[in-house]
Amino acid sequence: MEQKQYDNTNRGALWDNTEQKRPDRKDPDLSGKLNVNGQDFVISGWVNEKPGDKQPKYDLSIKPAQPKVPF
Repeated sequence: MEQKQYDNTNRGALWDNTEQKRPDRKDPDLSGKLNVNGQDFVISGWVNEKPGDKQPKYDLSIKPAQPKVPF
């Protein structure tokens, strides 16, 4: 069976951050990957909602992805 190859250029996704949060740190609520014109980025997001807000608000941080170093 032939495996399909997907083009993730100019796509991204944010997921719940599964890293354990510590009270003394401001770990992101969301984390994921983003590709812009073939360049990979790491994206982090913090939910910034106030009582009564009708639409969610997010603060985002986007940094170039670091190449994986083989062990």
